[in-house]
Amino acid sequence: MESQFSHFYNTNRIPSDEDLVEIQQLLAPSTAKLAQLDAELNAAEATVARLKTEREAIVALTRPLSSLASLIRRMPQEIMERIFVQSLPAGGYGTFNPCDSPLVLLRVCRLWREIALGAPELWSSIDIVIPVQLLSAVRTPDPKNQQRVASLLAEVNRWLVRSGSHPLSIRTPEKFSSNLNESREEILDKIYSSLALHSHRWRSGDYYLHRAAVPVLDHLDAGTLPRLRHLRLFNYFSARGPLSKKKIFTMPVS
Repeated sequence: MESQFSHFYNTNRIPSDEDLVEIQQLLAPSTAKLAQLDAELNAAEATVARLKTEREAIVALTRPLSSLASLIRRMPQEIMERIFVQSLPAGGYGTFNPCDSPLVLLRVCRLWREIALGAPELWSSIDIVIPVQLLSAVRTPDPKNQQRVASLLAEVNRWLVRSGSHPLSIRTPEKFSSNLNESREEILDKIYSSLALHSHRWRSGDYYLHRAAVPVLDHLDAGTLPRLRHLRLFNYFSARGPLSKKKIFTMPVS
């Protein structure tokens, strides 16, 4: 505000009593205008708050009805299943991570849970990752680890059951601890044994050839792998060693 007092700005000069009276007179119109604006703003904010409250009440009232008419509710189950399959992590393999598809789909609503559990394809591609704490060479049994082991084995079998008769695509970890103790080898043996029971459904497999998997190979041949299209067994071993004599390595390649 330009005034005759502008020379006081940015200084420490003290106005006289007469100057103060004149300053108050100059400020009076602006002070009154500010008070008016504050009152109008308070009224406007009160109006906005009232409108928001009314809107929230209407939304809460109409949301159930609106959801009945939503497109996602009217989609055929077959379409929903295809959408769920496309929601799998990169690579198309489901994981045991509860934040990834398909497990996360089970927690959305009852309808989605029923659709997901009724879609065998959704559970037929499995990336079996063993928790790091189960791979450590601990000689003293740990009750917590035992519980984790039971949970892991139960989850593997749950997925195999949910996949129904659908062809399976399965991956197992590429690296395990080189000093696994007997209890940890037993975990792997049970996993591979469970997978072998469903070998007639194997379509694709990427398996790390740990020694716990070797006995399972004795029972695999062309007759037990009718749907197999891709199989990768990897580890470092001699091409002329005992593994090379397993029947699975003498199967004809089509």
